[in-house]
Amino acid sequence: MLVRTLSLTLILGTLLIANVATAQENVGTEFLSPRATVAVLAKPKAIYGSPLLQMVPWEVLNVKSQELAGVPIGDIDSMLVVASPPGATGRPEVGVIVKLNQPTPLDKVLVPIREAGELTAAIWPGTQKTYLKGSPQVMFDVFPVDDNTYILAMPEALKAMLAQREKPQPSVLAKLIESDSQPVEAQAFMVMEPVRDLAQFLLSDPKLNAFSSLRDLPQQLEHAQLIGNLDMEQGGFTLKLTAKNPDEAAELQETVSKLLDNAVKLAIQMAEPPKTNDAEETAYRQYVERVSKTLRAALEPKLEGKQVTLTTVGKPGTSPQVIFASGTAVLMPAIAAARASAFRSGSVNNMKQILLAFHNYYDTFGKMPANSVDENGKPLLSWRVHILPFLEQQALYNQFHLDEPWDSEHNRKLAATIPLQYVTPSDRQELVAQGKTRYQLPLGEGYPASTGKRLRFQDITDGTSNTIAVAEVPASDAVIWTRPDDFHVNVNAPLESFLPGDAAGFNAARYDGSVQYMSKKDLTEVILKALLTHQGGEVDNY
Repeated sequence: MLVRTLSLTLILGTLLIANVATAQENVGTEFLSPRATVAVLAKPKAIYGSPLLQMVPWEVLNVKSQELAGVPIGDIDSMLVVASPPGATGRPEVGVIVKLNQPTPLDKVLVPIREAGELTAAIWPGTQKTYLKGSPQVMFDVFPVDDNTYILAMPEALKAMLAQREKPQPSVLAKLIESDSQPVEAQAFMVMEPVRDLAQFLLSDPKLNAFSSLRDLPQQLEHAQLIGNLDMEQGGFTLKLTAKNPDEAAELQETVSKLLDNAVKLAIQMAEPPKTNDAEETAYRQYVERVSKTLRAALEPKLEGKQVTLTTVGKPGTSPQVIFASGTAVLMPAIAAARASAFRSGSVNNMKQILLAFHNYYDTFGKMPANSVDENGKPLLSWRVHILPFLEQQALYNQFHLDEPWDSEHNRKLAATIPLQYVTPSDRQELVAQGKTRYQLPLGEGYPASTGKRLRFQDITDGTSNTIAVAEVPASDAVIWTRPDDFHVNVNAPLESFLPGDAAGFNAARYDGSVQYMSKKDLTEVILKALLTHQGGEVDNY
C-alpha cells in the first residue's frame, strides 16, 4: 500500500511539474504560421527583475506602461514578436503575442489610444468575439485570446495567426522555439527557408559589395538563434547558426569570420567622434578600434557538427556589464550629437521666427527694425522689443513705456519676461533668469546694423541671401534682451569673435529669412567677413 501511494504521488508530482513547465514555455507558438520567419521572445517580468538592470528607472517605466498599455511591466510574462515575409499588402506581416500573469479585461488595455479614436471595438468575423480594430494610422488590431493573452498584429498577420490556431499546419519557426528555447530573458529566432530567395535577391545589391560574403549566407544557413542572458555570473550573448550539414557549416564558419573582419574595419572607418578637438577625436577613434577588436576576438566562431556558435559567455572582457558600459560609452557621442542637433533645430526655429518678424515689421513700416532713441539721441529700447507685436507678443509690448530707457524703474521689471523666441534652447538657466539673449545683430564697420540709419532691403547690395542679419553669439556675450545693445565683432578676426576656444559653430540668419549652421571646420575669415558686410561686393561661397 505504501509503495502504491508513493508511486502515485511520484506520478502526480511528475505530471504537475510537467504541466508547470509547459505553462511556463507556452509563449504563443501555436499562432505561428508556416510563413513565419523571425521571432523575438522577451520576458519583461524577468528583465524587470534582473540585477544587471537595477539602475534602469523601472518605477517610472512601470507607471508609463500602466498609463499607456493598462498593464505594468511586471505583469507581462512574455512577448513573442513574429514577422512573416510580405503578403498581399506588400508589407511584412508583424504580430505580437503578449502573455500576462494577471487577468486584464479588454476595456482596460490601451485606453489612451482607444480614447483618441485610433482603436475601435468590433466583432471578429464569424464569431461573437469583441476585438479592437486599428485605424490606418495605428496599423494594428488587438485580439483578446483570453484575459491573460492578447495579440497585437497587423490585420493580415492577425488573420493568419488565428487561422493557424484553428487549423494548425507545420511551422518550422514554432518547432525551433519549442525545441531550443532557453530559460533566459531574451531570445531571437530566424528560419531561412521562407525568405531564402528574397534574401538572396536583396543581398545581391551592389551597395553591399564590401560585404560580398553575405551573399553566401542564404544558401548556407538553415536557422539562427540569438540568446541574451542577464545573469550576473553566467550572463552573455550567444549566436547559434545552424547549417544543413557539417560541410556547409564549415563554409558558414568561414563566411562569418570574413563578415566579422569586415565589420571591424567598417566600424573603425565609420567611427564618428564628438566634434570638439583633435586630441579627443583621436582618442575616441582609438577607443572604438580597441572595443571592436576586443569583440572580434571574443566572437571567434566555433564549429561543432552542423552548428557555428559565437558567444560572450564566460569571457570577462565581454560580459554583459562590460558590453552595456561599452555600448553606453560608444553611444554617448551619438546622444550628445543628437542633443546638440535638437538644440540647433530649436535655435533655427527661433531665428526663423525673428526674421519673419523682421519682414513683417518692414512690410508695416517700410524699414528695418532698429534700437530706438529719444530726441536727444539717448538709447531707449532694443529692436527686440519693437518686433514683439510680430512675434505674437502684443500684450507684452503694450506693457513697455516706449519713451523710457530699457533700465527705467518700470521697463527694467519687464526684462525678466523674456519671450521664448529669444531663448537659445541650450542656454543655462542663469541666462534665462537674467533675461539675457544670445540673438543679436553683428556690429562693426561696414556691417548693416552699424550704419546709423534705418536700412531698407535695397540698401543690401550684396544680396539679402548673402548677408547675416542676426547671429547666435557666444553665451559670454549675451545681453539683456530689452537693452539696445548687440554683438561687437572684432572686424579683423570675426571668426574668433563668434567661435572662441573649442566652439564648433553657430547659427546665423540672413536677411532673406534663411538660417544656417556655420561650422568652424567649413568657415574661413574671408567667407565670414563677406557675410557680415552688406555692401562689400564679395562672393561668400558658403
